[in-house]
Amino acid sequence: MSDINLGTIDLVIPSGAALSNEVPLMGKVIIGLQMPAAWDAANLTFLSGAVAGALGNVYDESAELTVQTAAGRFHALSADKWGGFRRIQLRSGTSATPVNQTAARTITVIVRERGAR
Repeated sequence: MSDINLGTIDLVIPSGAALSNEVPLMGKVIIGLQMPAAWDAANLTFLSGAVAGALGNVYDESAELTVQTAAGRFHALSADKWGGFRRIQLRSGTSATPVNQTAARTITVIVRERGAR
């Protein structure tokens, strides 16, 4: 895969909140997540949808889509599983149990052009 097809999108969960800003993926596919060096213990869950301001919780066949994470981790993600998102928002914790972060946290989402290998 050529690096020219790769990019990053920073999503920020503000201090005292569990949800990041919402961003359009603009034809990109998520292939990785880089967690910040400081992180209040919580897994990540996701909201997605086609229309700004109208995102829903993301589920796979059986449960809320969750990435078990910790501070400083890099997660390589399968483009097959993460290719259907048009807009994205991240949540610290789950929809039932969100975890507010004690400081602003920036999660870097690594993306590639749709169809690029």
